[in-house]
Amino acid sequence: MRNYKSPIDEAVLSFTESRDRPFTLKTAARSVGARLKEPAPNLEEAVEETLVNDPWVFFDFQNKQYIPRANFFKGKKFLIAPTNEEMYNGYLIPGHRLIPFASRLIHPADCSFEIPGGKRLARKRISRSLRELEIYFSLFNTNTLFDYLFSDSRNNGRVLEKPDGMLRPLSVRVLDMAAWYKEVGFREGDTLLMTVLDWKNGRFRLEHRPKPRSNRRRLSDWCGALEETLLEFVFDVLGPATDIHEQLSLALFLGDPVLLRSPQIHIGGFLRHLQEITLTRLGGEPIFWFRGESPEEALLEYADLSRGEAQGASGSIDDILADLGLAFGQDELEAYMRDELFHGGKSLENVMARCMAGRPEVSFYNEEQEEAFDDFVQVLWQGIRENYNRFVDQRAGKVRAEGLSILDNVLNWMRDMDQAQVSLSELPKKEFVELSGMMAVLTEMIISLNHEGPTREEIDSVRAGVEQIGARIRASMEVLRPQPGKQSRPLFRVIQGGANQDSRIYQLKISLEDVSPPVWRRLLVRGDTTLAELHQIILAVMDWAPGRLHIFQKEGMLVGDRDESDITDIEEDGAPVHDESELMIGHIFKNLGERMVYEYDFANSWRHEILVETISNAGEDGRYPRCLEGSGSRPPEGIGGVPAYRKMLKVLADPRHPDFADVRSRTGPDFDPERFDLDAANRQLRAKTGH
Repeated sequence: MRNYKSPIDEAVLSFTESRDRPFTLKTAARSVGARLKEPAPNLEEAVEETLVNDPWVFFDFQNKQYIPRANFFKGKKFLIAPTNEEMYNGYLIPGHRLIPFASRLIHPADCSFEIPGGKRLARKRISRSLRELEIYFSLFNTNTLFDYLFSDSRNNGRVLEKPDGMLRPLSVRVLDMAAWYKEVGFREGDTLLMTVLDWKNGRFRLEHRPKPRSNRRRLSDWCGALEETLLEFVFDVLGPATDIHEQLSLALFLGDPVLLRSPQIHIGGFLRHLQEITLTRLGGEPIFWFRGESPEEALLEYADLSRGEAQGASGSIDDILADLGLAFGQDELEAYMRDELFHGGKSLENVMARCMAGRPEVSFYNEEQEEAFDDFVQVLWQGIRENYNRFVDQRAGKVRAEGLSILDNVLNWMRDMDQAQVSLSELPKKEFVELSGMMAVLTEMIISLNHEGPTREEIDSVRAGVEQIGARIRASMEVLRPQPGKQSRPLFRVIQGGANQDSRIYQLKISLEDVSPPVWRRLLVRGDTTLAELHQIILAVMDWAPGRLHIFQKEGMLVGDRDESDITDIEEDGAPVHDESELMIGHIFKNLGERMVYEYDFANSWRHEILVETISNAGEDGRYPRCLEGSGSRPPEGIGGVPAYRKMLKVLADPRHPDFADVRSRTGPDFDPERFDLDAANRQLRAKTGH
């Protein structure tokens, strides 16, 4: 839910939401002035300030006018590439694929899609676990993801509340594409050419786009144009405190018109062609940023640059608190007020004490500012007290209380460190900013309940989000807690004497890329497992042979066996290779959802994605590493890589194929690409590791 703070804000929003043609600042100010009951001083300046963050418009710097986003995106084109699973099972999951081609206020599954001729595609439901769905939602932050799932089905909330909820099937709406895929002869490598019909309401037309002949020059130019716009304009305008939706929106608006006139690749494919930028996360929010640079450090620099001298602002609660340098606003204040009433309290003093606990002491710029703040707060408190219904707020109140309790704990933790004379500057900057980002996400979840009678779906969504983000915040606080005699911890810890430095248990999903049927394994490993040991674990559960070259890759960093001559050759080419025997899982992976690539056998290039699914404390049985489940048999050794494997499977699927007998003789009569034996995987794991 959006909370707009002043009549001017609401008048501007109402104007821009209904506008379908470009307009100037004077036009907007004139319309807003007519909507206000009382005249406002410096109206044009106030309207311009509000338009800076307006979700419905772009600003055309060259022509000094505002362009409604619905107007800009109408008729624009983009691509979607269905996965093999979607194609074979006859559906399409909209997920994050519509970013930024539909308003973020529209649920992707509520969008409408029509095929040539005007027929609308129907919807159906499928059941998949969150782990199976994650590739369709990876550009969402935690809050958006849970909103998506809970608005799709109320039962999804109950499922995710269970300890193993991430592995249980969820119900999601998808497009029923089975008949259409068959009608157009849709094949692997084909894409959907999407045309935006209505950005505001989420209407699209889709067409079949057969796999084109490779044109690397055109593809490279297209990806380069989009990346260049992000590098040269978007990062400067928005900084790191934003999200993928806004970054792509602005890049497509400012970039070469060919980006939306003749798209060459879908956004997911664009990610694989990034050169100077990368997809990373800032406090749980996926963003693009400079490769090799820390968005956390950049965020601190932007904050320092934007923090000016106090001027005595008094226009609203938010204006005053921002002027005083306090990182909370009217929305947070309202949540604390509702929590006070939920617990039977009636003291505004208690509310203000909780809001200020753990925050630096501040002084108002002048008496006028202090009086204005007191007046605003009294009016807000009175209005909430008059309309508050504790009975209606029962379910939401419990969730709100839990979220605010987590925020209070973080602020008290900061206060305790301050009293112990521990400077925040001494803490690891990246981890501290990530904690701040998670607090921001948690705050957004809490304030979404700041209205009377939120739906059960809204409450369940926030509850699950609070539990997830709360666990991550508590883990981050533990990591950041200073140790006696230590200033901070390094990015990686070198193992000394084989000491167990991280007993947390990581649930990893290891998936062989670009093969179908899918081949994956789900493992539990300790955080103090070295990457050299992880290499042996992967060999065991995938049943790969030892002795082949391998390397780990994470965000431009290479990790491998430095005793291998071919590995050191890579280093001589300019990319340093870290020693896999000195690096542990627990200090490479810090957050859920992080990924790393493991490449096995350079001649065949079998690439595996390693995904962090959960991080928890060790269980009672203590049997680690352990394989929990899996799917599919790995391809035969030395076959020639993914293209050759696909060709082999096509031959095996047709006993009349002239090469069938030859291929079967090489694979053996028992080869089944869908077979997986969990007991055998764990036996090999125990034999390899001794555990």
